[in-house]
Amino acid sequence: MQGTALDTLAHSGPRSSRSRSSRSQDTAVRRGITPTGWVAIAVLPLGVMSIWLQTTPTGLAVGISLAILLGISWPWCKEAVMPISARWLLPAHAVFGEPCSIGCQLLCARKRGPLSLHWGRSQGARKLLTPLPSAQPGTSQVAWSERFTQRGMHTLPPLSVVCSRPLGLLVAERQCSDEASILVLPAIAQVRPEAMQVVMAWLDSGFHADSPGHDEPAHIRPYRHGDPMRMVHWRASARMRSIMVLERHAPQGRQISMVIDTRGPKRHSRRFERLLCAAASMLSYLSQHGWTISLRGNGIPGGITTGSLTHLLETIARIECGASDDGPLRLPAQYPCLLYSLDEAPVIEGGEQYYLITPERAEQLVRIPRTVR
Repeated sequence: MQGTALDTLAHSGPRSSRSRSSRSQDTAVRRGITPTGWVAIAVLPLGVMSIWLQTTPTGLAVGISLAILLGISWPWCKEAVMPISARWLLPAHAVFGEPCSIGCQLLCARKRGPLSLHWGRSQGARKLLTPLPSAQPGTSQVAWSERFTQRGMHTLPPLSVVCSRPLGLLVAERQCSDEASILVLPAIAQVRPEAMQVVMAWLDSGFHADSPGHDEPAHIRPYRHGDPMRMVHWRASARMRSIMVLERHAPQGRQISMVIDTRGPKRHSRRFERLLCAAASMLSYLSQHGWTISLRGNGIPGGITTGSLTHLLETIARIECGASDDGPLRLPAQYPCLLYSLDEAPVIEGGEQYYLITPERAEQLVRIPRTVR
């Protein structure tokens, strides 16, 4: 579901719309003294005062050397991070809980190093991404693996280059990129073997599509009460000496509608996440086994969407619990429906033939990871 090689990373994050003045403030170099530097400053007067305790002025020489080193390092550490800029390189999307390869493209005007690459804001905690032993002139790419533990659109903080040389006494930091966004798809769990038996048993128990289907034949089965006579396969019936019915792949045989009910308070968001995990897992399973799926719900733009598996998963990733409460759900009458809802008795309109899946029943159909709970 995601790119693995850095060369295949599709696009970078969106550029910020901030003004030039605010950007120049954000990219200003922030310098400070490291804990090692403060220790050196504290030891400096002790080294100077130890001249009366030593026959040779070794302490004085060490103190003066540290003072000169700090004075030279203050402007030097600023120049070490100035000629470097970065641009995010991100895949089209990530998947909840799975390793995702992300990276950035570094542009360096002249050779610098050693440095380290961080992300985060100066006011909050920063995270070390990777050390940069040396930054060569020109462009280079840096990649690392990241796991996302929340579904939906994520904002990645700006990247920063940090220099803590020489001897780790001073540190200089400069923001070298803008923020970026990445969409995290819901977790895809394993469908239990008995899950499809439950779904197929429900389909065989009495669902009859209004449309006979016009695609290639799917299979021939025995006649059930309520089957229209136009579906009877007379040659097969004569051969088997019993009435046989021909089912086709679409829209009856291999088409299903998945309806997600987003009504409910946001305090049930954890149960809702488990419900979406089960829906995404069943969606992936049915799609891989040749089913044509339409996704419906009051939290989906337009109320319905179809398309590729990736498009449907991206739609689920953007759904929010409690985002819409515009009356009862409308279910199609011509297709079987898998209804995912937090309510044991949801208010619906339209189709009467649906299979209700609540968070508790979803646990019986899909092995939902504990990280989603």
